Amino acid sequence: MTNETEITANERAQIAAKHLIGNLWYNLDAVPLIAGRLNPTVMRATVSGPAALAYNEMCRMLRAGGQLSAGQLEANLKDAGFDFAWIQKAQADIANDGLDDLYRYVGEIQNASDLRDVKMRCLQAVQATNEPSAQADKIKADLLSSMVETERKSDEAKHVGIIADEVREEMRRIRAGEVEWGASTGLAALDRQMRLVNSDYITIGARPSQGKTSLLRWILYKRAMELHRSGDTGCVFLFSADDTRKKIVRTLASTVASVDSKKLRNNTATNEEWQRYEDALNSLEDLPLYVDDSTGLTVEDIHYRTAMQNARTPVSLLAFDYLEKISGSDNELSRVTGSANGCKSIGKVFDCPFLMASQLSKDTENRADKWPTSKDLKYAGEEQSDVVLTLLRPEHYIARGESIDCDEQDKIGRILVNVAKNKEGDVGMVRLGFQKEFARFYDLDMERVGLNDY
Repeated sequence: MTNETEITANERAQIAAKHLIGNLWYNLDAVPLIAGRLNPTVMRATVSGPAALAYNEMCRMLRAGGQLSAGQLEANLKDAGFDFAWIQKAQADIANDGLDDLYRYVGEIQNASDLRDVKMRCLQAVQATNEPSAQADKIKADLLSSMVETERKSDEAKHVGIIADEVREEMRRIRAGEVEWGASTGLAALDRQMRLVNSDYITIGARPSQGKTSLLRWILYKRAMELHRSGDTGCVFLFSADDTRKKIVRTLASTVASVDSKKLRNNTATNEEWQRYEDALNSLEDLPLYVDDSTGLTVEDIHYRTAMQNARTPVSLLAFDYLEKISGSDNELSRVTGSANGCKSIGKVFDCPFLMASQLSKDTENRADKWPTSKDLKYAGEEQSDVVLTLLRPEHYIARGESIDCDEQDKIGRILVNVAKNKEGDVGMVRLGFQKEFARFYDLDMERVGLNDY
């Protein structure tokens, strides 16, 4: 395949198809491996003529469950009017390539197919611009979203052998210490129970004033810090239907600076505290952290806006505060359930963790220990979630003069995190330190590891 830079993608695909079929003709054992990567429909739509016909027949025989044999293949193709002179010429023009070469040929064919799909979708977007009610943001979002969905769909069906190779490489990198399983939450105690794994839908549920929003933002901040520190190109994207962008940055800067936000608002902070706050704002400016405070968003809106952000900077962590604020059906059960299912799908499409804050039912407050479980998630969340965290801050109830059954050590400055569901890890309680005046979390043990070295 010479002079590749001087020919089009379609022409390269035609040459790749000839090389691919020429090799497979006398190496039918490789057909199952190639079939796991190249759909015969893609081959037919991208490459015309004998190559597509031969490959389609190979895959058809494979699906039929019979033994692939050269004799039977030739007999079947003869009945279909196959041009055997073409395969003889293909055989004469090629070398005996290895499996990596065959995969490269598949890549050329798939690339030509993907380019055709891009062209089609761009033409559809152009047509949409001519509609009387055309909206630029909507058209751009639809285009970007369709591109991402197409990329994911083309990758959905794979032979188990290919998946095993991917898993083997992933485990090799973990064993070699090159990567860790999932990203850190920024809290070592919580990391020992769960981590931020791509495509996981993680629900943080609690009653009001228990710290769910604070924990969600703390995790986002720590993840953005790590992305910045490592030079990763990814970003963290927060949707907040509850607070404005300014309030989020204002309170987050107070958290980072360990300055009581009330002192800042009342102008009673010291010069040193004001300087720490300014330093915190400066540090936040450098982080790959984006905030969308739009209200009334539907699941489709979240998908579109995530697609637009992902086109600018790949989204490494996505979050919404909070589930019950997503718009949709007037029926609350249908709306919340649909929102949870939809947001879980968004995390899978963009291959990133999706953190969702959610309100718990009032039933928890009728218990003596106020201890929340995943079943307290209102309407939805437990079934959809890969991980469920429910929070309890005993200090909140004690300050209101209510009695609560809990350990003495947990009554002040503690948040109890119940890892109530964890598909790929442990469940159980995690104790975290919490400075209420700063909305700041910390590990209770004295040893500081990784992101907790502050």
